[in-house]
Amino acid sequence: MKNPAKQLQKNLGTLIELRTRELERRQAELARQQALCARVEKTIERLDQLHQGASAGGGEPLSLGLAQNCVAYKQAVRQMAEGQRRELLQKQAEMGECRAAVKQVALQQQVLGQVLAQSQVRLSSAEQRQQQKQQDDLGAQMWLRGQRA
Repeated sequence: MKNPAKQLQKNLGTLIELRTRELERRQAELARQQALCARVEKTIERLDQLHQGASAGGGEPLSLGLAQNCVAYKQAVRQMAEGQRRELLQKQAEMGECRAAVKQVALQQQVLGQVLAQSQVRLSSAEQRQQQKQQDDLGAQMWLRGQRA
């Protein structure tokens, strides 16, 4: 039968390994979300530049149809930018949740590491006590044999 303390250490080691993998997976997801947010921010900047750059022909009077097209274009660009802003807010909220999950998994991993370290100390102390007991028993046996002889 296996030593329960050694089995506990093995199980804790496995849990730590699983938490490490989960942490790496969540960190990769966080990095992906950060990159996505950065892309959306750049898109918003470009759309804002397009909106500001859409002028009414450089000071020359425009025909009614061209002026209407210009207004419609500016409205469409503004609506796209607003849609991107809403998406950015949603992605930032998701990123906040992901960041919290990364912190939680890292904390769990740290706690498991501490429990493993404590378990190793207890096992080491128990093994030392066992070895000392065996040595004491051998010493007592030797002394008794010496007394009989």
